[in-house]
Parts: sequence; structure tokens; C-alpha cells
Amino acid sequence: MKHAPEPGHRHGGAERCAILLVNLGTPDEPSAPALRRYLAEFLSDPRVVEIPRAVWLPILHGIVLRVRPAKSAAKYASIWTAEGSPLKVWTEKQAKLLTGYLGERGHPVLVRAAMRYGQPSVATQLDALKADGATRILVLPLYPQYAAATTASVFDAVYAWPLAPGACRSCASSTTTTTTRATSLRSVAASKTTGCATAAPSGWCSASTACPNERCASVIRITASARRQRGC
Repeated sequence: MKHAPEPGHRHGGAERCAILLVNLGTPDEPSAPALRRYLAEFLSDPRVVEIPRAVWLPILHGIVLRVRPAKSAAKYASIWTAEGSPLKVWTEKQAKLLTGYLGERGHPVLVRAAMRYGQPSVATQLDALKADGATRILVLPLYPQYAAATTASVFDAVYAWPLAPGACRSCASSTTTTTTRATSLRSVAASKTTGCATAAPSGWCSASTACPNERCASVIRITASARRQRGC
């Protein structure tokens, strides 16, 4: 991965905190050329496709990027809004809402949104935050649970930046996350006539089933505990 040059730093100034929200990514527009660029970046990431590069890259450039962009562009066009990509629009709205929320509580924190693949990139937004005077930056991937293909890929982009900021690895077991998840499951269960057991599809992991991913099992246990505390 290409590393960026070190940005300038002003000594003696007041400390200023910043948060960078990072989502998966989006093409610039719902067109075949834009999807080709986006998919080339996304599917070239060894975190996403773990097939050996010597095998995968000829397939990617010889077949996938010749066939898939036009089909994907049509699907993106069906969900595209007047404001742009839904994922980008809502991620930027989250950044603005978080800025306001923190500001109302006396925390003037700089908050920006970035895309791991596509624009605005992680490096671009980190540079912008640094230029705006940020001295401490927390990178917050918008995935509750850690996974190599999502959170770890964000970290790759972050650590390619010369002044690597702090990063949140996982928030799946945080009180806010589990409370929200439990509330959501309770509302689903309330709409069922056969009780809470129908709140989750049978294909999901459950607390009574051995799960190969201990993190998933841990989240299930915490969520189940939160639901019991709330009477469901």
C-alpha cells in the first residue's frame, strides 16, 4: 500500500480532537466506468478477496471488471437518490449529527466521514482533519463487530497514513450497542404470536448453538442478557 508523506505540524497550539467515521464505500456515480474504478479498488484488497494475487488479479481484470460493472451500475441506479449515494449521504449526515450532539454538550469535536473504498478516502479526510488543526484523531469504523474484510481493512488504510491515529476495533459488546440491539429484538418479538424465540431467523447463531466465532457468541450472550433484563 502506498504511504502518504507526513503532514505539517504546528507546535504550541491548543489540542483539538477529531473523529473520522469510516464506512465501506461507494462509487462516484451509478455508471459502468465509475463502478469499474470502485470494484477495482474494492476487489483488489487482499483483505476482501483472499485468493493468491497471481491467481485472482487476472480473473479480476480479465473477467470480473469486464462483466460486472454494467450490471452493478444498473443496481446502484435503482437506489441512487437526488443527493447521491445513500451510503455516502447517510454517513455524512451521521457525521453532522454527531458534530451537533457533541457540540451541544460542550465538546467542539471535528467530525468527518470517509469511505474505505471510493471517495472521500480515509487518507484524504485524515489530511483534511490535520489541516483543520486536529491534534488527536479517533477513527471509528462503522461496523460493530471486528472482521478482517471490514474493520481490519480500514486499519490498513489508517496505518498507511504517517501519523496513525487511535482506532476503535469493536463496539459490539458496548452497553449502547447491546441495549439498542435488545430493544430492536424485543419490538420484533412483540409482533410475533409465538413468543420471543421467533425474533431471530433459524439460520442465525444462537446462545445454545456452538458458534465457530467466539466474538459472535459473546455478542449473543450479552444481547440475550440485556433482553432478559428488559423482560423478554
